[in-house]
Amino acid sequence: MLVRRHGLGKESKLGVAAGPEDHPVRSRTVFTRNSWREIKNMNRLSTLLIAVALPVAFAASSAAQEGKTLGTVINGNTTTEFKAADTSDIDTQKLKTWSDFASQHPKVARELAYKPKLVNDDGYAKKHPELDAFFSAHPDIREGMSKHPSNYNAIQPRPGE
Repeated sequence: MLVRRHGLGKESKLGVAAGPEDHPVRSRTVFTRNSWREIKNMNRLSTLLIAVALPVAFAASSAAQEGKTLGTVINGNTTTEFKAADTSDIDTQKLKTWSDFASQHPKVARELAYKPKLVNDDGYAKKHPELDAFFSAHPDIREGMSKHPSNYNAIQPRPGE
């Protein structure tokens, strides 16, 4: 008996139409080496797309929050708007350097937090030689603290506040 293969893995006798009644055994799909390669390539492609899409989605959501208004307070004719911080221009190494100094000299750090003007006060620096030495070694931190003191100082409440 001559048998012919059809594209979907069905077999039929030559000259006879292939139908369910002609086949007592269910037809099955036969995969060739090329079809397995195509499946592997599709899996690789879908994995690659997911690997690219997820980080982009998370980056887009975090970028959307920068500059986003978090809240607004209206007091008389003054409106205060609170926005999410843009952290892309903050040098974390400078913050760590200052944090290390502040943890070793908490009294000086606390005084500077409550009175940021003292950063540029040479008289205050002379009274605290460790601060004077720190600012001599790190003039960029001193400049940053004078321009943006809130980036360097987290003020803790005073006793009783």
